[in-house]
Amino acid sequence: MAIYSHLATARGKVTEVPEPALHKVARGAEEMLVTRGGQPIQRAPSVRRRFCLAFIALAMCTTFAAQLIGISPALADAPTAATSLNAPATSFLGESVSFTVGLDNTAVTGVGFGPMIDLFIPLNGIDGTGVGTDDGITFGSATFLGAPVVVTNTVSIASCPFTHPITGLSVTCPSGFGVGDEMRVLELPFGSFAAAQPAATISITAAISNRADVGTPLPIAARSFFRYGADALNNPGTDPPIIGSLATTSITPTLVRLTKTYLGPESETASGPNFPKSYSLTIDVANGQTVTDLDITDLLPDDHVYVSTSPITPGSGVATTQPSTTAPQDPPNNRLVVEWPSIVGGAGSSDAVATYSFYVNDVDAAGGGAQNVIDPSTGDDVTALNTSSATYDWTPIDPGDAAVDNAATNTSTHTLTEKSIAIQKSVVIETDT
Repeated sequence: MAIYSHLATARGKVTEVPEPALHKVARGAEEMLVTRGGQPIQRAPSVRRRFCLAFIALAMCTTFAAQLIGISPALADAPTAATSLNAPATSFLGESVSFTVGLDNTAVTGVGFGPMIDLFIPLNGIDGTGVGTDDGITFGSATFLGAPVVVTNTVSIASCPFTHPITGLSVTCPSGFGVGDEMRVLELPFGSFAAAQPAATISITAAISNRADVGTPLPIAARSFFRYGADALNNPGTDPPIIGSLATTSITPTLVRLTKTYLGPESETASGPNFPKSYSLTIDVANGQTVTDLDITDLLPDDHVYVSTSPITPGSGVATTQPSTTAPQDPPNNRLVVEWPSIVGGAGSSDAVATYSFYVNDVDAAGGGAQNVIDPSTGDDVTALNTSSATYDWTPIDPGDAAVDNAATNTSTHTLTEKSIAIQKSVVIETDT
């Protein structure tokens, strides 16, 4: 069978030359064919070479197509820096607080270069600003997936506006921030940030001053940006930094927190004295703070029969007011009050605890005890709301803050489902010995 080689002329015409008319000459890694006239002509590609050439062509086409759909900076849309900020609504004064700040690129295809975040910290608090001792929030650390995040700059705000240490642009102080507050510049551990990349969440640890004003919110603000803009070059004249949105939130310092916990399964119980249940009323006081004349008040529902209060810790607490132990009571006779002369906040979240027991009666206190709690004809479930609150006196550590008398804590509630029959299912792993 005749084998032909193809020759493309300068005019683009293809001619076929039979191999018997040629002789082979090995040159480098290629096999070349030489005519009798001495002019080299490439031999027809082998199957392997054809495959390699096809693969290279495919790769080139893929690269070109990728540039067309947005990878090329010239065709991509502009990167957009979006900021998120999540912090607890309240936190204890004198203790650490954790919150997160995030950066995301919300463009369709554009890539941002040099991702960073400005974090504004209210160092002054309410009484600072050079007049009194700072009583706001102090920065502790920043981490990303457990690894430390570099703080490239710490700016003690001397005037508003001020010049940004990285971008050289003018920075307007967010609402609630001024002279004496602080801005930390966080550098994310990425050279660039693609649009398809998941949002980066930075964990922040800070501390609230033990002199902070209870009940007065302390602002936090953050703004993300791409320091190099839309390309990797430091060319702000043609590609300026891309400044993102400003996110704001606040944390309100708190002193005392009350928590009610139902010590039973699945927030339900069967009715009757054979099924006593318990509630735990827990007070947490900010570390190092002292409250006096602490009173917890629990309002039992009108179908609960009070049994007893025990234990009470610390032992200085006393149940000064207790409902009847023979029948449910209407207000104000449904009040349980436990008092402590003084409580000092310490480690943990249980500085004072009172636990009381009760059961659901067959009839409630309404109408002189003539109303059934559970309908005897249907046996349908009913619910009962239990509410607790607390009051205290307090003299702040900060001499510039006024003492408070009979201050109220948060209200803590629990809804109990009362049933004619309550069934719980459990599993236990048995060891075959």
